[in-house]
Amino acid sequence: MKPGTKMKGEAREKFEAEICSAYKQNLKVGVRDISDATNRSYGAIYDALKRNGVLRPRGGTRR
Repeated sequence: MKPGTKMKGEAREKFEAEICSAYKQNLKVGVRDISDATNRSYGAIYDALKRNGVLRPRGGTRR
């Protein structure tokens, strides 16, 4: 899919399922990493993860 093209329907659901799965399975993968790998904007990835309730809190562990 071309960058900047808005995804709709089944294609969007499938894409979001894939990125949510990757994000949940690997704690070292961040929003920026997924954005770079999929050629989608940071905001699009962030919104998709937030919409699906899988976005991790910001920052690392506290000492």
